[in-house]
Amino acid sequence: MTDRSDTSTIRAAVERRLAKRYRAERRFRIAGVTAVATAVGILAILLTSIFSQGISAFAVNQITLPVELEEDLVDPQGDGSEASLRRGS
Repeated sequence: MTDRSDTSTIRAAVERRLAKRYRAERRFRIAGVTAVATAVGILAILLTSIFSQGISAFAVNQITLPVELEEDLVDPQGDGSEASLRRGS
């Protein structure tokens, strides 16, 4: 038969190892969550950077200039035909 003190010694050793294993698992989970949170943070920074630099592509600039065209230069024959317009300046 086994002695009662041997059983309690084994049980104490198992509980110590189990506690050590649980602490290691907790550290591993914290490291994993930290890595995922860091990756999400960096992704957010990257997307914000891309958006902030690309927003200027949606801006439109317009300039209105008055341009006067002289009819005798544009249409030398004065008939509005394509041939006359092609000969014009």
